[in-house]
Amino acid sequence: MFPHPRSQIRIMTDETFTEAHGFVQFDFAFDDEDLFAEEKASRVSQQQYYEAKREYGGVTNHSTLLASTSHPPFRQHGTNPLFSFFFCQWFNSVKPVSTIMLDRSGPNELKSSIEYHYLHGRHAHALTLALQYIHYVEQNRGQTRVQSAREMLEIAARCSIRVGDIPTAVTCVEKIESNEPGLWLFRGEVYEAAGRFADSIRSYIRYNLLRKSDYNVWKHMGTTLFSASLSTTSLPLPNLSTHLAHLCLLRAHTIMNLSRWADIPFVQRRFRHELGEVEVAIRRVEEAGGNLEKALAWWAEYQDVEVNGSGSDEELVGGNLFIGWESAGGIDLQSVRWIVPSVLFSPIDAVVDDLAVIQRHMLVDQLRVTLHRLVIHRRLGHQP
Repeated sequence: MFPHPRSQIRIMTDETFTEAHGFVQFDFAFDDEDLFAEEKASRVSQQQYYEAKREYGGVTNHSTLLASTSHPPFRQHGTNPLFSFFFCQWFNSVKPVSTIMLDRSGPNELKSSIEYHYLHGRHAHALTLALQYIHYVEQNRGQTRVQSAREMLEIAARCSIRVGDIPTAVTCVEKIESNEPGLWLFRGEVYEAAGRFADSIRSYIRYNLLRKSDYNVWKHMGTTLFSASLSTTSLPLPNLSTHLAHLCLLRAHTIMNLSRWADIPFVQRRFRHELGEVEVAIRRVEEAGGNLEKALAWWAEYQDVEVNGSGSDEELVGGNLFIGWESAGGIDLQSVRWIVPSVLFSPIDAVVDDLAVIQRHMLVDQLRVTLHRLVIHRRLGHQP
């Protein structure tokens, strides 16, 4: 005969309450401590593994490899460091790219390896692997699962810029087939670094047509035009490109001041840093004689001349239809004539508040009045 379960129940008094509560608390604390100790040990192991990769340039040290053999799947191999090395360090493989690309996960592993080296500042090594990746895809198109090397082309171009190999960067960026806005901005930066200012401005204009309220592209256009004006040795400063650079940089400054920037410390630091760079560039252009009114006057005089129906840019310049265009640093005529009206007649951004809208209207009206005054002076034959 077993005793009834109710006979085992004790009445909870003050003495038994303290004992029961203490037992429960001790038991819970014991399990909790054991759980956190195990989790803490696991986290320390992962942290040591990552620090080893950083310290040894992607190759784990010997002691870490031996320690890893105590965990699956290394347990069955004992303490063989060679097996641990080649299993862990696939991103630092010594096998040729042509062999890696034949593996099932080889292309993804090689891509991750290239990104890993790029993010850790090893741009020369990342560039070498990226170029081999691109060469393999181009030579074996249709025979491999990887049909496009667009991402690798962009990484290779960025690595080439970092190591100073500008021709390779230009070659890579011209092979990319994409209509993403960011690509046109990056392509303009590459052309600017290569000294191809006309191609750079065309790329920036293409980007500007997709994102009209980005101050960054106007800043790049200003610096590119100013570099073009400095490279024009046949004409002294200031020239038309200098005045257009002043106009573009002021446009970037206006967009920055009229845009909303979040009241967050790192956002405000970025705003002050970017605004300072734009203001420094404006001062440099103004010291060189840049004046936006000169650019407006040139555009007012030649805005009605037909470009498409009157021959090429060279024929128009040769016929003295565009006096002063040759002083624009070799920038093509359509790009030059696109810049001024884009500043004058750009729509009001929906992201700015009422006060900013009023300020923008005042700025545009002031530019239009200046332009109208210059046109009148030109027609009367007077100098402004």
